[in-house]
Amino acid sequence: MNSELIPERPNQEGVERDDSPYVLESSLDSLTAALIADRQSQTGALLSKRIDRAGYVVPDLTGVGDESAKVQAAVDLAYAQGWPLVFPAGTYTMGEITIPGEVMRISGAGANWGGTILKPAPGAEFIIRTRTGAILRDLAFHLDGVETVAIDITNTSRALIDNIYIYGSSTRDSERAGVGIHLWGTSASNSAHANRIQNVMIVRCRRGIWGRSYCYDTEALNLWVALCSEQGIRLNDGGHMFTNIHVWECDSHGLYLIACGGSRFVNMYLEHNKGYGLFSGSYDVFGATFVGVRLWRNELGGARTQYGKRDRFIGCDIQENNGVGLNFYNHTDAIVQGCVFYDERPTKTQAYGIVSAGDSDRIIVMGCNAPDDHHVNFGIRLVGTSNQVLGNIT
Repeated sequence: MNSELIPERPNQEGVERDDSPYVLESSLDSLTAALIADRQSQTGALLSKRIDRAGYVVPDLTGVGDESAKVQAAVDLAYAQGWPLVFPAGTYTMGEITIPGEVMRISGAGANWGGTILKPAPGAEFIIRTRTGAILRDLAFHLDGVETVAIDITNTSRALIDNIYIYGSSTRDSERAGVGIHLWGTSASNSAHANRIQNVMIVRCRRGIWGRSYCYDTEALNLWVALCSEQGIRLNDGGHMFTNIHVWECDSHGLYLIACGGSRFVNMYLEHNKGYGLFSGSYDVFGATFVGVRLWRNELGGARTQYGKRDRFIGCDIQENNGVGLNFYNHTDAIVQGCVFYDERPTKTQAYGIVSAGDSDRIIVMGCNAPDDHHVNFGIRLVGTSNQVLGNIT
């Protein structure tokens, strides 16, 4: 018997399965027919069909009208059988689709034109809400200027979001709306933690990724976020690990951190944002680490970190920002190592490479290149009496 034909979980209707393929298929077919008949009595339409090894396939609904009830019924049907749900190429209009339980995969025919496009139904607060262990893959979300959430990760852990394209609005000049991916826990015991987001592009939303309270230990890999009307990425709480991230031309900060202690940000490119490339503050941010981050031509400055401790900037390239490249305010015990600060244009705008102000102290700056003549004023200027400035080029 081919074990790949067996659902990952026992089906939830208590159907017994035999080891023979015939009995297994018969049991599945009988249960499928019963579930479809039950859903048909509620919706009046065929919802989905089962294809061996692929799971349940949602029919092409072509995006005409609100198909939320039919899609939700198809999700429930597939979940009851322990099979994934597959959307063929096409456009689907739906909202507030909720995965009913843990460990389910929903996928499409690709995240680009010609693939699977999901659009919000009128009045929907979100398009899809995940559950623990769920997988969303190969889907495009077009919000069409509607203030909604494409993917909602609330009170959920270990979800995987992979190969997703999210459009907030259709043109560069139209009003940007919606949130691409929303992570939120309602309490310490109902948190959004250990979720993984990878290979995702988010364009022209209000916020690209928004992690709120009780959201921690998020892993993100290969993200491109651009042209958001507020922050590109906004995160609360700590333990996040973000790698290979590009945030470009957002109307506020590229990366905004609130109480993100112990988080790691590696190989990030934060450029042309109208706020800071990186803003870390408002609440305590302790022990965040930034490695290989490029901050380029951000309008308020490269990075500002305030009211925190023990942040580390290692091997960063901080170039041609307005104001200050790296600005510490009421921040102590930071380390800046092996970073380069410069503005070589005839008309420079980066006034300082590194500045500390307020009650900042005990900042170590070592092995950095921050020449005075590459800045409007100076390369390094620190307040406090216990700083260590070692082996730098100024």
